[in-house]
Formats: sequence, structure tokens, C-alpha cells
Amino acid sequence: MEEYNDINENNLHNYKSVDAVIGGKPAKCIEKYENATSFNVAMSDKEEMLKLYVAKKFNVTSSQAELLKDGGHEIFKEITVHALPLSNLAEKFPIDLIRLDLEGHEYFMLGGDIPDRINTICMELHVIPPFGRDHVRKLFKNFKRHGFRLSLVIDEMPRGFYPLVSNLGLEATYKLINSFKRKNLSGISYELDVDFDTFANNINRGIIHLILEKDS
Repeated sequence: MEEYNDINENNLHNYKSVDAVIGGKPAKCIEKYENATSFNVAMSDKEEMLKLYVAKKFNVTSSQAELLKDGGHEIFKEITVHALPLSNLAEKFPIDLIRLDLEGHEYFMLGGDIPDRINTICMELHVIPPFGRDHVRKLFKNFKRHGFRLSLVIDEMPRGFYPLVSNLGLEATYKLINSFKRKNLSGISYELDVDFDTFANNINRGIIHLILEKDS
């Protein structure tokens, strides 16, 4: 699996950690892939006109205003966008892997039908109000119904370190965090082949990176 970041000066979400664990290559921008095609459309669980809330900092947009406010974001704009279900693209293109950072909308987009041809999901799971343990259990039940297993779980750095990333850069921030001796301030932690129920029963609030796969 090749690796890329979606990090710019305003967007601090990091997927380098996922590929670092499984042996990724140097970071690349998705735009540099010759066979990549971008579409100006939002994705949801159904075709709809979807209202999104835009935060003032960090380039964060979500369908859930409460999630942004709980994270300390100030909402400065609301926009409405045309959204299509995942099945719409899966019918037209040979999609077998999806990568998602939906700021809470994953509970809707992945809570119902997931096209059969998709066998790998790389995603962020937001366990932040209004979403809690019961929402996670319901989502995981749907993953199991579609034949997925939880192959990799990665805890990212605490949100309080984001200002450091903005000022020092991602690599320098990870080096700083890993230099701390306190265990609860250590860098990325990860687990392989995690049981859905065990994870859901023990999860606390936060943002967790997941990779889900179907057995071949």
C-alpha cells in the first residue's frame, strides 16, 4: 500500500501513521497519481442535499454541529451540498477500497448497505458527542453483517497537540511526543486483529483510525 497525507497548513488529519505501521512508502499527494480522478460530490448513505458545518480553523467540516463544537471549533459557515450514496460510485467504478474521514458522518454512510465489491475500509472513527459507545456498537454490528473484521486499530495523538503540529510540523511533533517518558503522552499505539465487541465495550471518547478487511 502506498502512502499519502491529506495534510496542509489548515488540515491536520494524518494518515501517514496507518501506512507507517503496515510498511508504507514516502508520502505522496493524491493529485500526483496519474490514474486518480477527483469528483466534486459529497458521499452519504443516500442521495440528498446535505447540510455541512464549516469550522473556522483546521479546515474541518462536518454534518454534525455538536461534534465540531465539542471539539472546540467555532462554526462560521453552513453550506448545502449534493450527496450521493456510496453504491452510486461502486456501480460505475471498480472500487474495492475506501478511505474515509467524515467527522462523524461515518455512522450514517456506513451504517446501512455497504457495496459487496468493497473489501477494505480505512477510516477515522469519531467517538465524540453526539456519538458514543452505543453508536459504535451499532456501526460494528453492521460491519460484521457485511463480513468485515477489524484488522488494525490506531490511536492518534491527543487533539491538544494539534496546535503543535500547526507550528512545528507533523514529524517534529511526533518526535517531541515520543520523547516524553509519561506513558499517556507517548506517540501512536496500535493493535492488530481486534475483536469488535471487546473494542466497543472498552472504547472511550476520541478519534481512532481503523482498517477493516474482508477475509479473502
